[in-house]
Amino acid sequence: MKNAPEADFLNMWTRIRRSGLQNELLIRAAKPERQRAAKGAEVVTATDVRLTAIDATAGFGEDAFLLAAAGYDVTMYERNPAVAAVLRDALSCAAAAEAAETAGRLKFGGAESGFRDVIARMHLVESDSTAAMQAMVTQVSRETSSDGDAGNEPKASADDSTMRIDVIYLDPMFPDAGKSALSKKKLQFIKEQQVSAADEEALLQAALALRPRKIIIKRPLKGPFLCGVTPGYSIKGKLIRYDCIVL
Repeated sequence: MKNAPEADFLNMWTRIRRSGLQNELLIRAAKPERQRAAKGAEVVTATDVRLTAIDATAGFGEDAFLLAAAGYDVTMYERNPAVAAVLRDALSCAAAAEAAETAGRLKFGGAESGFRDVIARMHLVESDSTAAMQAMVTQVSRETSSDGDAGNEPKASADDSTMRIDVIYLDPMFPDAGKSALSKKKLQFIKEQQVSAADEEALLQAALALRPRKIIIKRPLKGPFLCGVTPGYSIKGKLIRYDCIVL
């Protein structure tokens, strides 16, 4: 696509090889509460327990990549066709990369994760995340009601521990000063495509209704809480913070 920036996951892979995944603020925020409580638990890792995440505002997929590298199976929602096309192309290019020559292998906390394994955990859905999450809640409600009417044991609800999503990640647009992690070219491209949270209240309420174990919201360091909802705690950097709502 003309004038579209590239989303380069291989460069991100090099970055986390050099600096360490545990140094990423998002990964610190995404750490399961059971690991936060455990002494010495520094990073989420791929384990026998399947970790699931929704990136409701995928953009170019950088944050979803970090979550996938930490072992999360990430469903990425991107409603803007132009941005989704860039992300789709980046995923295709990454999936075709020769692991031995361009990806290598990493070890996180004793668990080995290869570049192609990370890409395989990233799943793009080109649609509006608010509508998708609302539909999930509606579907669960219908299934529960249907089973109850039939006199059977109700199926799992959105609050059932066997099916709850571990993390829902929200990164609505905010002023330029807080978006310094994006290159100027990427930020300009997003602005040109008018990618923003059209209804932040609806987005947050849809995420809350799904009852994930945790909602993580990216905000400017000194910016207000999203829709005035106070998080349980925040992980702060120099320019941004991650507000964590634990359910």
